[in-house]
Amino acid sequence: MYRNQFVENLRTALMQLDDLQALRQSPLLELFDQRGAAPNPVYLQQLLFEGIEKVREVNSPRAEQLYEILYYRYVEQDTQTNVAYQMGMSVRQLRREQNSAIELLSELLWDRIQSPVGVQNLPFTPYHEPQAYEALQSEISWLHEFHAEASDLRQELALALEKASPIAEHYGVKKLHTALPDQMSAVAVPPMALRQVLLTAITAMISTASPNTTVGIAVEQPAQTSLCIKLRQENHSVIKGVGQQQRSMVETIAHLLAPFDGYIDLEDADTCAITITLPGIESIPVLVVDDNPDVKLLLQRYVANTRFRVIATDKGELAIPLVAEHSIRAIIVDIMMPGDDGWTLLAQLRHHPETKDLPIAVCTILPQRELSLLLGATGFIQKPVQQTAFLNLLSQLVAT
Repeated sequence: MYRNQFVENLRTALMQLDDLQALRQSPLLELFDQRGAAPNPVYLQQLLFEGIEKVREVNSPRAEQLYEILYYRYVEQDTQTNVAYQMGMSVRQLRREQNSAIELLSELLWDRIQSPVGVQNLPFTPYHEPQAYEALQSEISWLHEFHAEASDLRQELALALEKASPIAEHYGVKKLHTALPDQMSAVAVPPMALRQVLLTAITAMISTASPNTTVGIAVEQPAQTSLCIKLRQENHSVIKGVGQQQRSMVETIAHLLAPFDGYIDLEDADTCAITITLPGIESIPVLVVDDNPDVKLLLQRYVANTRFRVIATDKGELAIPLVAEHSIRAIIVDIMMPGDDGWTLLAQLRHHPETKDLPIAVCTILPQRELSLLLGATGFIQKPVQQTAFLNLLSQLVAT
């Protein structure tokens, strides 16, 4: 089991913390020492409870907040929206902090693993050096504000390779060879973050290569929502191994990718190899009901090259059929429309079995946020709509 798989299995187990039947299927059961006993989901459940309690004892100024996030999200099984409101932060910020909390918990649980054989252990966040960790988080925190932005991997890789050419020449690397598929989906990581991830990974590979080595970079797309970048040293003559500097680079990449659900694996065997897994754009269908054609076109332009896709209609009676046809994940409703207004449509959507549990936002020129929420809306945005505000609204809706 690779380190990122351990963290993902831990994340799944936390979501199933009150479901012993589900925990019985967790791969984590085989990893922890149970003193010769058969795998027991109760033991795993108790281990996770104890681990969460130990988070607050960590020597870090953020320990108490990370503990509260784990406690309310997984012990109390409260929703992201409720926990974010309770802690005075946005849902997006909560997701970032939740990732940090799970990383910290995984570090604390690592010592309890029965045997590290076969488990690829990348360096964990150095919480014993909280100042270094806080400095890194502060430096990259602004990237989180671009969570909905997408990237063209082919373009960003070309830019990273161009920037890396001087260091390749310096180390005598013979060639940076790339193998890319003809078609690749967009990547759900903002361009600036993706560019630094690629450049840092390429630099790490070059700095451990012997002269005349070729560094191969291959991109695979096993699924629409996942892309895999594999960097490997080829035809190397001298094995230099992976040093602390390269491990620090890999750890920095892990932090850059964490807010966007990407991860990295490092293989240090007979050669240095790095595998980066990136989230592809998930096409999330959003229904917009608005009689203004300019507004519909504007909102469709706003979501271009993002993980969202707008299906628009000016007829309220088509809303429910379109939800079923396109597997709609969220609905945006205008209020001032001919015939039945948006308030009537909102009530119909809230009472129909197909749409009663969907997140619905009111989008209107009217200053009626409070009334919208009281009448059943999940969110509200006032016209004229700005792109950043609209993308933030969509992110919040699909997270609920």
